[in-house]
Amino acid sequence: MPLTVVDGPRRNLRLTWNASAICTVGVPVAQTKGYFEKRNLAVELINFGGSTDQLLEAIASGKADAGVGMALRWLKPLEQGFDVRINTAIHGGCMRLLAAKASGITRLEDLKGKVIGASDMAAPDKNCFSIRLAKLGIDPLNDVQWRVFPADLDQRRCRRARCDRDGLAEVATNLTGEYAHRACCVLGVRGA
Repeated sequence: MPLTVVDGPRRNLRLTWNASAICTVGVPVAQTKGYFEKRNLAVELINFGGSTDQLLEAIASGKADAGVGMALRWLKPLEQGFDVRINTAIHGGCMRLLAAKASGITRLEDLKGKVIGASDMAAPDKNCFSIRLAKLGIDPLNDVQWRVFPADLDQRRCRRARCDRDGLAEVATNLTGEYAHRACCVLGVRGA
């Protein structure tokens, strides 16, 4: 379906996104294909290159007008009055929970009493899988132990242990069950 060209004056928009995240590829695709221009938007792309917290700070401080990021990072700021409107879902499928095949962990129920690594204690994947564990009757605060393992540390540990994808099994993802058709990343626009 072709995009309708919008008439009227061109509006400037500063859009923050993470250029190193494959899940935000829609942003440069939209710019390259002229979707913004057809909507009379002169979009300046701002690469925040880190966590969604940086994206949220850019929007909150007025350095950006809008941003694309993981929805579960937006919850607390929204609860606390963050002046942004979620405009659209972008896609689903960013979150995967992996375990070593040798661990015998093949489903979420197997995680009771185990240690689960997360990039930080407010990580979207930690929040997502905490919700899924709770729905299974596993208390995500007391029945499992969460530990912070930054992504670069996990990669170094994996190289030292000579593990590879063949040594890992997918335990859960945000693309199965009731979440199969839900988005994990969204576009938010500053209220002002």
